[in-house]
Amino acid sequence: MGIRTDASARVERRTAAVIRRWSERSRNDVGIDESEWSCPATEDVATRVVTGAETRAALEALGSARAELGLSLAETLADLDALAATLGTIRRRRLSRAHADRWVARGWAEGFVSALGPAGCIDALTGLNTSDFLSVRVDQVYQHCAALEVAANDAYALVVIDVQAEPAPLVAAGRRVAVADCLRHWFRAGETLAVNGPHGFVALTPRDPHLPSTVAQLRSSLAAHVPAADPRAWIEPLPRHRQDTRALLTDLQASRPPRR
Repeated sequence: MGIRTDASARVERRTAAVIRRWSERSRNDVGIDESEWSCPATEDVATRVVTGAETRAALEALGSARAELGLSLAETLADLDALAATLGTIRRRRLSRAHADRWVARGWAEGFVSALGPAGCIDALTGLNTSDFLSVRVDQVYQHCAALEVAANDAYALVVIDVQAEPAPLVAAGRRVAVADCLRHWFRAGETLAVNGPHGFVALTPRDPHLPSTVAQLRSSLAAHVPAADPRAWIEPLPRHRQDTRALLTDLQASRPPRR
């Protein structure tokens, strides 16, 4: 009994030390205040790293907790970097960063979607996903590709649709519904289809040899169904680095590109 108690006490002391160093590093490097940083998931992750127990569920819970707190995925992964920086070689190996990033990102995505609620994922007018949900899916694609050691911009692309702004609300609404229907007709294999701004639409889709042909057919459908909207559709490459994707999606909302 005494040996077991001593072992438990050692684990508690070592876990507390990891938590203290992790919290300080996260506060200094990431800017997360300790009152927001501390949660059951941080203690669970620290305990499992100390004891060598399986960390997957704990890391997913950590990612979810950080998302519900309002932290971005980049901040959440930086927090994980802060933990790794405080660990010795053996404990860093236990953390298995290649898998840890993926598990934390998966938990973050689930937490983000949960925090949004159904209304935050689906555009009420078109039934397509929202731009916030699209951002989550793009982050997941980069994480998945990194785990497979594949460049995301080689494996996936964005198909972008832009229609001319329309001041009449009823006309604009009708156009958006028609464009959404066209997008769903040509992309129906599980691609992420989303609105992106007041007159933009995006499909996040795997790259394949048939994609240019599909986009050409999409253009023809758009021209037939919403000719007055001057619809444009093109393939937009994903950036090489994940951190550049949000700026790209924002830029695509802001202005009409040249015809392609």
